[in-house]
Amino acid sequence: MYLRRLPLMFAWLVMASLVLILFILSQTQYSAIGMAVTAIKNEVTNSLKNSYFETLLNIHRKLPLLPPADQIHISFCNSSMDFKARPYQPHKPLLYIVTPTYTRREQVVEMVRMSHTLLHVDNVIWVMAEDADKCSPLVESYLQRFQMPYVHLVSPMPTMYKKEKYKPRGVASRRAGLDWILAHHDASKSAIVYFADDDNTYDLKLFEEIRQTQKVSVFPVGFVGSKGSPGITSPIVKHGKVVGFSDDWFASRVFPVDMAGFAINVDFVKSRKNASMPFWAGYEEDVFIQSLNVDLEDLEPLANDCTEILVWHTKTVSDKTPKVKITKHLDTNLKTLVDDAVFKGMDTYDTKSKNELKYCFHGEKCDKYSNL
Repeated sequence: MYLRRLPLMFAWLVMASLVLILFILSQTQYSAIGMAVTAIKNEVTNSLKNSYFETLLNIHRKLPLLPPADQIHISFCNSSMDFKARPYQPHKPLLYIVTPTYTRREQVVEMVRMSHTLLHVDNVIWVMAEDADKCSPLVESYLQRFQMPYVHLVSPMPTMYKKEKYKPRGVASRRAGLDWILAHHDASKSAIVYFADDDNTYDLKLFEEIRQTQKVSVFPVGFVGSKGSPGITSPIVKHGKVVGFSDDWFASRVFPVDMAGFAINVDFVKSRKNASMPFWAGYEEDVFIQSLNVDLEDLEPLANDCTEILVWHTKTVSDKTPKVKITKHLDTNLKTLVDDAVFKGMDTYDTKSKNELKYCFHGEKCDKYSNL
């Protein structure tokens, strides 16, 4: 009796196996289709965002402001949220310090120098993003050694931009850092984002200043090693409001600020769904701030109404001290700002100098575009 049932049992077993195989194949197919649909959605979203920027800003470059989704690569290396070196202060906003880096001879030297600045600041989370294809054990070992909260990412520059004469360096890293923050930040806590390169020099006062940021704060930046020019870029402030900008290179930017010269509130960035930093050398800051959909009056001047320099681009080389004069707009912050630069030895006054500060007012674009 049992032997007579064997063929029937075998037939049922074969049928069940076929059904299982068909089910697995269908799921694999649906999974593949789902992945393809997701990829298409990402591509369309990215294309629409690029079109949005180009239409909104009336910018038409040979290369797009944003690359195709398949050229953006971000990898997570490691992180630690332990406040070991300095205890967490719950009454103070968090400071996400986003720093792009790449392999070079000075990398460790500059990491150590910057870390020993940040180790004096409360509630810092250092987001370090490498322009590399894989995580560097050297960078990771130093981040662990500093014993402050950190996030370690890698995001290389998209291939399509590597042949440009003016390469958008650090953009992929900053975008990766900002994306991580927006995805992982605890919404119950107040926080500020500041893009801080590892080869700059920072006054500790700056970090306490930027904690005040409600939307977008702005402040002066000094350039040590700038040949001949006064080496100052700053908002122009009158009666506590930003009314224009002083810079050596306007190039039709609406917001001619330096990457080290502004900070943004995390909640505010989250409320701006189209916010993005472009792959366009020299215009990263301007287009990013424009994408936040802010007006000139929304900018919050810090550093004593932009009369003090609290951050510098520094080079470890000796050069002649630039000469500067100022004869116009003495009723703004600029006279006091130049006094500060002269007092700190960055410039010297000379009434015969041709180095008078340049001006741009009322959010108008100055000069013509370059780097197109």
